[in-house]
Amino acid sequence: MNAIVREAGLQQPTHEELVARARALVPVLRERAMQTESDRRVPDATMAAYHQADILKVLQPARFGGLEMDYLVFADIIMTLAQGCGSSAWVYSVLGEHKWVIAMYPEEAQEEVWGKDPSAASCASFAPQGKAERVPGGYKINGRWPFASGCDHAQWAIIGSFVEQKSGKPELRDFLVPIGQLEKFDDWRVLGLSGTGSKSLIAKDVFVPDHRAALHDELKAGLSAGRNVHPGWHMCRTPRSFMASFTLISAMVGMAQRTVDLFAENTRTRVSRGTKVAELDTVQLKLSEASAEVDTARLLVRTTCAENIRVLNAREEITMDRIVQTRRDMVFAVKLAKQAADRVFQASGGNALYDTSPIQHVYRDVLAASSHLFMNWELGALPYGQHRLGFPVVSPLI
Repeated sequence: MNAIVREAGLQQPTHEELVARARALVPVLRERAMQTESDRRVPDATMAAYHQADILKVLQPARFGGLEMDYLVFADIIMTLAQGCGSSAWVYSVLGEHKWVIAMYPEEAQEEVWGKDPSAASCASFAPQGKAERVPGGYKINGRWPFASGCDHAQWAIIGSFVEQKSGKPELRDFLVPIGQLEKFDDWRVLGLSGTGSKSLIAKDVFVPDHRAALHDELKAGLSAGRNVHPGWHMCRTPRSFMASFTLISAMVGMAQRTVDLFAENTRTRVSRGTKVAELDTVQLKLSEASAEVDTARLLVRTTCAENIRVLNAREEITMDRIVQTRRDMVFAVKLAKQAADRVFQASGGNALYDTSPIQHVYRDVLAASSHLFMNWELGALPYGQHRLGFPVVSPLI
């Protein structure tokens, strides 16, 4: 149980209570959706509501004021928020997931992040960019890192870079840096998910001490220092690809659900050239198929996530079979969600083309989300085929 909650004599919120808190935010997220897109950032009031509802602490360790809950709670919250505003759900998902990532760093790093501010959060740009140079006591980093979603609301950033070695191949490390030591370059002018504020971060001769320079492969494999800091929490000994697949994909599924709901709502009263569109059997079939696709995508997310949690709690071996199947199932969920959104948008008629149309707004968010490397069907599905047919798994995402 959360240590702070326990000391205060309060009961930790349940899975259902936290999802209900997220659901209560959906109406206001919808009201703010167009403004979020226009401002190209999540409103401060929305972030304040997340903190007030305590939903940002789901994957934060109890020792540092978090709820230390499982990933299914997190995924359900993301899917719920995404039915209000895709950008707001996306930012919630990345800031929330990175609480888990920080928990895998050495104790000294976690004390720096949460010792004085248990609500502190981190954005990230993991793709190796820039240049990192070994110096006494740590590293000096320079460069530019794009796609730092939620950086306007983060106190820290995790950025990846290779470190040249005197012998052997370069070493990939993920550097945990106070956001104030980085410059933000506002280059986030995009088709969809505009409200995520996914700007670029620039480092100029920034020093990062050793305890905030984690080996990427150790974080990825669940073998980093955090497993000793939080020995009772299974998440800190978990390979990243075993659970991280459920983060952005949950946002994608929630957004697709919103497109289907908007289509059904708008079609009930829509008249085109004197015809009541809802009476057309082709339209009824499109709605049925799109709804089934989204429901199947959600089912894949929730059942796969629940099974992976069971494996972790039972301390069963996390096999390559499970890892590649998880990636396969999650990118297939993306494929289904994207198909559903495509289907209903194409059937929505000319009015959906206007910038003022909610379904056009959400559909553009779906398009932007589906372009993320982690959502790519070929990259996510190929490792399963390789492994199943006896070939080595070759993938940067496994």
